[in-house]
Amino acid sequence: MIVAVCGLHGGAGTTTIAALLARAAAAQQPGRVLLCDSAPGAGDLALALGAASPYNLTDVARLADDRQTPAEVPWLEQADGLRVMARAPARRAAARPDAVVKVLRDAAAAHSLVIVDAGALQSEHAAAALHAADIVLWTLDATAQLDRCAALLGGPLATDARHARWLLAASATGRDADVPVAARLTELVPTAARLILIPAVGHRAAIAPERLLAGTQLLSALS
Repeated sequence: MIVAVCGLHGGAGTTTIAALLARAAAAQQPGRVLLCDSAPGAGDLALALGAASPYNLTDVARLADDRQTPAEVPWLEQADGLRVMARAPARRAAARPDAVVKVLRDAAAAHSLVIVDAGALQSEHAAAALHAADIVLWTLDATAQLDRCAALLGGPLATDARHARWLLAASATGRDADVPVAARLTELVPTAARLILIPAVGHRAAIAPERLLAGTQLLSALS
C-alpha cells in the first residue's frame, strides 16, 4: 500500500505527520515500512529526522529511467526498522513522473507500507506521488482558510488522486472552535472518507506523548 501525505497549505506539518505515521507503522505493523521524500532537493524530511540516506526517491527514479541501479542500498534503516529514503537539501534535477510512479509501485511490492512525504499540493513533484497512491492523507491545520483548501481539492492538481481513498488530517488546537472547523471541512470535502483531528504537532518529528498519539490515530485511520 502507498500512502501519499500532501499539504493543503504551507506549514501544515506534512513532513512531521508523514514521519509520525511511518514511525507508528514501523512499531505496530508486521513487515517493512519505507518513508520517502518526493521533493528532488528540498531535504525537509532528512532535516526533520536528523538523518539522510544515500539516495532519494527522484534519484532512484532517474537511475531507473536510465536503466541503472543504485550503487548501494538507497535507504537508511533506523533502529526501529523504519527505512528512510531522504537526502539533505541540495539542488537536484527532478525525475519524470511516470518513472517516480514505477519506483513507488516497485517499492510497494517489497514493503508492507510505503509512505511518501509529497510536500504541498501546489508543487509539481507531488503529482507523481498522488498518482501512485492508494490513500492520500491531506494535511491542514484548524486555522487554515477552509474554502481555499476545498477549492484546491476540487482543482486540477488533485486530479491524479481521484482514484485513491482520501483522508483529511487536521491539526487541532484544543480550542472549542475545532469542532465547527471539523464540521465545516466535512461539508466542503464530501469525497473524503474520514476526518482525523490530531493534536498540533509542530514541525519536527521528535517523540513526545502527543506526537505518539497523533501517529497512532493516523495509522488507525488507514484501515
